[in-house]
Amino acid sequence: MDPPHDRVSDFLREKGKFWLVTGGILLLIIASIAWWRFHIYPYASTDDANIDGVEISVSPETGGRIAQLLVDEGDAVKAGDPLFILEDMILQAQKEKARASIANAGDQVNLQRIKMELSWQDFQRAKKEFESGVISSEAMDHAQKGLEAARAELQATYSFMAIQSAQLRLIETQLSKCTVVAPCDGVIAKRWHFPGDVVREGQAVFSLFDLAQIWVTANLEETKLGSVRLGNAVYMTVDAYPKQSFEGSVAVIGAGAASQFSLIPPNNTSGNFTKVTQRVPIRISFATTAEEKNLYLRPGMSVEIKIKVH
Repeated sequence: MDPPHDRVSDFLREKGKFWLVTGGILLLIIASIAWWRFHIYPYASTDDANIDGVEISVSPETGGRIAQLLVDEGDAVKAGDPLFILEDMILQAQKEKARASIANAGDQVNLQRIKMELSWQDFQRAKKEFESGVISSEAMDHAQKGLEAARAELQATYSFMAIQSAQLRLIETQLSKCTVVAPCDGVIAKRWHFPGDVVREGQAVFSLFDLAQIWVTANLEETKLGSVRLGNAVYMTVDAYPKQSFEGSVAVIGAGAASQFSLIPPNNTSGNFTKVTQRVPIRISFATTAEEKNLYLRPGMSVEIKIKVH
């Protein structure tokens, strides 16, 4: 039989181990609660987010065959830089034809002016002779009608000349549209056609991203949306730069769940209804631009966000 003091020592050791394990568990619980309180509870987070931006389809305002592409995918362009050129041989021929028509109309104007002057002189002589009783009223009417006809022919020639001038301006405008320029600063994201392709009016040749206007589109679960407000601070990480942190704020909260804008919106009136947590798109603006951080942030990149809601 063990001495009493040995039994006491064993009891104290066992009790010490118990309190040590219990204290460790309590510390772990407290640490978990503290982690949840300071890192999980104050935020609404999701990894269903990506960088978005203004995408512009660069297309010609008139149809034609592509003569030359001046840029390629990945090229940075400035507003007004030429991007591609359409063949303009037909328009050049039409321009020469319009110029020739205008020159011919000018000659016709000079001819009709001479005719009108002669008709005016004939009318003045006929008027004097009619007043003297030399000619009949019928001859006087013929002289007057001849003057009116000459005026009408001159006016018609002026109108024809104006029409040809307008046609020339239209052709020159179309010629200027054969060289398509960048509507804004940006980067060529996609080339859809090659030289020699025939494109229609409004058919995209390039897709251009305006990198000065980028934001993050996050699809947040509706169960997390209740605490989100406009202006809430947002902390973000981009998969391409895992060691970089970005800050922003909630700029727009979507007007409806993303499912409402799908090709076939869900019909919950059917008998086989399955409740699915919906996601609402929100737009998050960057507090700093990519240029300030000297980084390449491109639309489509994956992002993880944390919105501070408490």
